This record gives sequence, structure tokens and C-alpha cells, in this order.
Amino acid sequence: MDPGILTIINNASLLIALAIIYEMWYSLPVSWKGFEKIGSGLCIGILGIAIMYLPFHQSPGIHIDTRSILMGLTGLFAGPLATVIAGIMTSVFRISQGGAGTFTGILIIWVSGGIGALWKRRFDGVNLGGRGFYLFGLTLHVAMIATMLTLPANLRGEVIRATALPIMLIYPVATTVLGMLMGQRRDRNELLDRLVESEARYESLFENSHTMMLIIRPETGEIMASNPAAQEYYGWSAGEFINLTIHDINTMSRDEIAREMKRASNSERNYFHFLHRRSGGTIANVEVHTSPIPWGEETALLSVIHDISRRVRYQEALRESERRFRNLVENAPDGILVRTGRTLAFANPAAAGILGARDPGDLVGLDTLDIVHPDFRDETA
Repeated sequence: MDPGILTIINNASLLIALAIIYEMWYSLPVSWKGFEKIGSGLCIGILGIAIMYLPFHQSPGIHIDTRSILMGLTGLFAGPLATVIAGIMTSVFRISQGGAGTFTGILIIWVSGGIGALWKRRFDGVNLGGRGFYLFGLTLHVAMIATMLTLPANLRGEVIRATALPIMLIYPVATTVLGMLMGQRRDRNELLDRLVESEARYESLFENSHTMMLIIRPETGEIMASNPAAQEYYGWSAGEFINLTIHDINTMSRDEIAREMKRASNSERNYFHFLHRRSGGTIANVEVHTSPIPWGEETALLSVIHDISRRVRYQEALRESERRFRNLVENAPDGILVRTGRTLAFANPAAAGILGARDPGDLVGLDTLDIVHPDFRDETA
């Protein structure tokens, strides 16, 4: 195989390592995340030195390799700190190589990294797509060709004529392929990060909430999870809960429970009033807010439960008090009227009899003065 082609293959293989480094830093433990940029900068610097050690076009003091792609994508994906670290390492190595093209070689490193950093600032978080990465590659390597104008006059024309065409044909394509690969990995990893963060927030809300919560499989009524508040209230441990179904708790019939869970699964209704059984056998009045949520690879029902036993007792006591009061008033031998302003709002049967009304309802809505003798209206008003 032609040594030049073999060198290009070696350079391409080393560039693929950039995607591996990028992936590796996403997999770091959280405690290492603060060193991510420094570590990636050091690794990319070593990778850049390896690439520069294998140039595919070389004449005395002139080294052409794929450092422009490496530094451009580092600026675009890894950010300024990693780019500066990698830039310093590769610049020092280029100085150690020496030759007439040293300044130009260093300039290519920093111009490429700078273009990448500028694109990151302008398009950070945007999926560039194939056209976007190809445009980035063209911009990067037009700038690379332009930096070659800083070569000594006796070398400038020869180097540009020998390298410009293969650079502009191959490098933007290589930039596009590697950029899309890294972009896909970035998008996937960011999605995973958001998913993990969302799950952590949800788990924190579920586990730390003082409100009772149960996760229920709607098809069978199995209790898939319970939070500590529910465990304390009902009197079953987490391990005991997963061996129960909602039929062990809800006092309704299985058919009624299945019907209500179907309505909740279809988002037709999300508020319910049930009687729930606790571990000791006591029955409690509860209100339940239920909604479908993703749970692993299936859809479950999240039930948020509030004990309303005290409220129900108060309401029953209030209704009983109102019933007793109404019986007392309606059966009283004396006439009793209740007015709002000058309008009669209530009359008992005795009042209707005294005033000659057929029914107490006939008095409701009358002006108070309508039942007062004209001689006494001025005093009543």
C-alpha cells in the first residue's frame, strides 16, 4: 500500500479516537466531572501529538496532517479550556519539530481551535446536521489554506499547489463524518443526562414527599412501588406492599376498581373518593388523585392519597347539627322567620299558620313589610 495512503488511514484512525475520548468523559463518575475539561484537553493534546507525528505530506520543515480537524472539533465540542490545553501541548510539540513551517503550523492549531470555539458559542446545543458540519469543515480548511500564506515565499506556492486540492476535497468530508458522529453521541448523552436528572428529581419527590403515593399497574392492580409516607400510613413495609394489590386496600368490588382504573388510565377522571383499608383493619376515608405516568417500559398509575377522615367526620357532624336545628325550628310551636335584609328567607310551619299562608314557602321572598300591619310599618322599617 502507498505510504501516503497508509499515513492518511492512520491519521483518520487517530481522529476517531477523539469521539472515543468525548464519549469517555460523559461516562465519568459525578465526582470527576470538575476535571472533565482538563482531562479531555490533556488527552486531546496527546492525540494531537500522535497525529502530528504521522504527517501525510512532509517536506523539510513542512508537516501537513489532520490537526486542523482535531482542533476545530475540539473547540466546537469540548470548549475553550480543553482547546487551550490541547493547543499548548500541540504547539510545544510543533516547536520541537522545528523547520520553516513552524510558525504556520502553530497558527493552524490556534486558528482551527478558535474557529471551533466561535462556532460553539454561536451554535451551542444546535444539531448542525450534515450540511452544517460540511460548512464548518469548509470554513475551517479555507482558513487553513489561508494560514499557509504565512510560509516563507520560496515554499508558499509549492506547498499550497501540492496540498490545497486534497485538503479541500477530503478534510471537509472527514470533518463532517466525525462531527456528525460526535454530535449524535452528544445528543444521545445529553438526552440520557436529562433522563437521569428527571428520574432523580422524580425519585426525590416520590421518596421524600410527606404525601402518600402508590404506583399501581392498571391491568392487574398490583402495587409496584410505595413511598415512605404511604408505608407509615397504611402500616405495610415496601416489601409487603409489592405483594399486595389495590384490591387489598380499596373496599370497592373488583369490577368497580377495574372500571375506575380504566377511567384514570384514559385520563377521563383523575379525582376519586374511596374507603381504604389499613394493615390493622381500620377503614379510612381518602381522596385520591390519579394520573398515568411512564414507569420503566410500561405505563403505570401514580396515586396521590390524602386522608380526609377528619373532614368527613366534621361534614357529617355539621349535617347532623343542621338536621337537628331544622327539626327543632320546623316543629316549634312558635312562629319563626329568618330574613335577609328586608326579604324573608325562611319560615317555619307555625309562622305560616299564624300569617295565614298555605305553605311556609309562600312566605319566602316576600318583603318583611308585606306581613306587617300598615299601622306599624313605619316602626318596622
